[in-house]
Amino acid sequence: MADGPFVEDWEFSSVIGVERKELRKLFEDKSALDLEGDAAWIAKNCVNNLIGYPHGMDDLLQHRFGLTQPELENLWSDLAD
Repeated sequence: MADGPFVEDWEFSSVIGVERKELRKLFEDKSALDLEGDAAWIAKNCVNNLIGYPHGMDDLLQHRFGLTQPELENLWSDLAD
């Protein structure tokens, strides 16, 4: 998400809630990732925006993340629980 074409640079922080560099830093060490607090809402926001924001990019999303649109929706649901 931080390096993909899904959200334009000029609106990234407004759409996602953090700058690209902050997102990269937060998720750079996936082994230490704790989906609580800020990390949780940022992860949910990223998935939510991948579901509804990048119009016409379903094939690219599936190629980049290996998830179909319904699978992204299931992931968001799991994160929201």
